[in-house]
Amino acid sequence: MNRPLPENLGEPDHSGAQHLQLIAAVVNRIATQPLTSGNHFEPLIAGDAAFPAMLAAIEGAQKSVSLCTYIFDNDASGRQFAAALARAVKRGVAVRVLVDSAGARYSWPPITRKLRQARVPAAQFLPTSLFTPWRVATLNLRNHRKSLVVDGLIAFTGGMNIRHGNVLRDHPAHPVQDLHFRVTGPVVAELQEAFANDWAFTTGEILGGDRWFPEIPEAGDVVARVIMDGPDADFEKARWTLLAALGEAQTSVKILTPYFLRTTLSSPPSILAALRGVRVDVALPAHNNLPFVHWASRALWWQILERGCHLWLTPPPLTIPN
Repeated sequence: MNRPLPENLGEPDHSGAQHLQLIAAVVNRIATQPLTSGNHFEPLIAGDAAFPAMLAAIEGAQKSVSLCTYIFDNDASGRQFAAALARAVKRGVAVRVLVDSAGARYSWPPITRKLRQARVPAAQFLPTSLFTPWRVATLNLRNHRKSLVVDGLIAFTGGMNIRHGNVLRDHPAHPVQDLHFRVTGPVVAELQEAFANDWAFTTGEILGGDRWFPEIPEAGDVVARVIMDGPDADFEKARWTLLAALGEAQTSVKILTPYFLRTTLSSPPSILAALRGVRVDVALPAHNNLPFVHWASRALWWQILERGCHLWLTPPPLTIPN
């Protein structure tokens, strides 16, 4: 059944896509950032494609580089990025690197030590310590954002951490199949704003001016916005956005995730969509990097299968599009 569209939605009318306008109306009330037009997204599969493109952008930076990541390993790929960032600093480029404090401990010694030695301004998001009582409260407030913005004009974002396991051509010990995007157009400013907010929270430094926020020309025909979610502010906005999409789905839903558990976001909404006659396909890894999560997920598979969802197991390498 087609429902009447809300007035003054502020979005273009696409024939046959009224339900998408309704999703946009919901997200307009959830997100603080507006929809922007004139963007271009180029998918970059695995570190094989993403890392060379990101490194080339850093090498070509003239004014600024902002990098935010959850994991920044001190391995072959991590050292490539550290060296490129150090060269940018020597050229006079303003560089800021933000690494989650938990993610920084995935390798030892941490890459942040190498960055400081190279005079690359770097900070750790919400350092935690079991021996410092006031820091225990932030133990689970982690920053999983992954973005690189160069000169305020070109951005890279997606699910990829900086670690050599993403470079599949080198046959790493723990390969990960992941996805990043090269982004151009006005939405880059929203990615830069997300970084600037996190950097100001962590360090107290305010990033502003043309070096970080230049005028950005249109680059394509994609309509996009950034939805900031957590770890404490803007809480659960991504969840509400995805629930809105599941609730308005009319023909098909495709879910690709490594971690599928019984939450208000995963199995119940998917089951409801299937019961409405929507084709629901869920793709999960056949072998998970977190065994306990895999066992907990497997115990729930019968519930979505019994109610009409379709479940697919993907072979290695592990796919983590988070």
